Amino acid sequence: MKIGILTQPLRENYGGIMQAYALQAVLRKMGHQAWTKDNYIEDTDIKRSWYLRIKNFFYDLIVEKRWTVTDLAAARSFTGPFINSRIKLFISARNHAHETLLQDGFDAYIVGSDQVWRPAYNSRLYDYFLDFTKDANVKRIAYAASFGTDEWEFTPEQTSYCASLLKKFDAVSVREKTAVRLCKEYFGVDATQVLDPTLLLTKEDYLSLIKQHSSRKCEKFSMAYVLNMNLEKYKIMREVSEELQCKGKLNTIRPVIHKRKWKFYKNQYHLSVERWLSQFNQASFVITDSFHGCVFAILFSKPFVAIDNKERGSSRFHSLLDLFDLQDRLVNSYDDFLYKKAKLLSTSINYDKVNSILKTKQDESVRFLKRALTSSLNSK
Repeated sequence: MKIGILTQPLRENYGGIMQAYALQAVLRKMGHQAWTKDNYIEDTDIKRSWYLRIKNFFYDLIVEKRWTVTDLAAARSFTGPFINSRIKLFISARNHAHETLLQDGFDAYIVGSDQVWRPAYNSRLYDYFLDFTKDANVKRIAYAASFGTDEWEFTPEQTSYCASLLKKFDAVSVREKTAVRLCKEYFGVDATQVLDPTLLLTKEDYLSLIKQHSSRKCEKFSMAYVLNMNLEKYKIMREVSEELQCKGKLNTIRPVIHKRKWKFYKNQYHLSVERWLSQFNQASFVITDSFHGCVFAILFSKPFVAIDNKERGSSRFHSLLDLFDLQDRLVNSYDDFLYKKAKLLSTSINYDKVNSILKTKQDESVRFLKRALTSSLNSK
């Protein structure tokens, strides 16, 4: 089948890029052709982007104490080559006219993953409910779609219209357990919980991407991948580093930049996507406030501390960690970390158990996707 994928814009977010790559890779393994819609070009031009640019400007100016256009440009220069070489893209007209989204003759459209159903993150929310397909004879599938939160953020008007659109889907799956409830309660639609696309690939799949990019193993280090830095998170990173150094388990900590430099560290790293992956493979320990940071720590069987990131949605962390019985790896503050520190830094994760759960969930998720693509077209 010829499949069009709609997801969040592919920019400097490593996790967002990897989930887009993974979904295409899985579909290719099934024998399908897949393209992902490139929202980046048009999002730089539409009016909605001005709101976000102004908001980000004042955040950087007031909170970060600086304007970081150069940081963003640097981050995108490192992620761009992977996007352009590894992910097949299609681009609709900048005016986002509905007919341009149908012009490539796709047999099916898949919405997901990431926070595609979070209104605050989407000016084109209805596109992610495939309103442009109208009465087209295509398959409509939501795979691991996420609201990002367990609180309802839709207006009554959005709720009503999106409910009518979602009822036309051939199959609906979501990433978080709480999203199953939200779909039923507000949309009147039954949804299935499935794995994020990144978890459908194996460690070996990712190793094949980084075999040319692994650095020499000359030191033990802890990887810090933190999206929203603050003093409490810095103190957690420092505590982990000092404690593990005392135990002789590592020599240094490597902070990886998301998109803006942190005022807490002088030595920071912008990385290509491949080198970002290789850091997870080589790290002795991972500290992260990123959903996908947790995902790759798990995939590479690393000990880790997950710092709850309320700004980006706590339910994502709880749902992921509950799935693998790893709730004890999550901390919600520096004080909470201090309370749990001894256990977090001395107790091994039972990755035999985790990987057994992962294999079962992978099989279930792939079966959902195969059934959704091979069933007869929705007649609603």
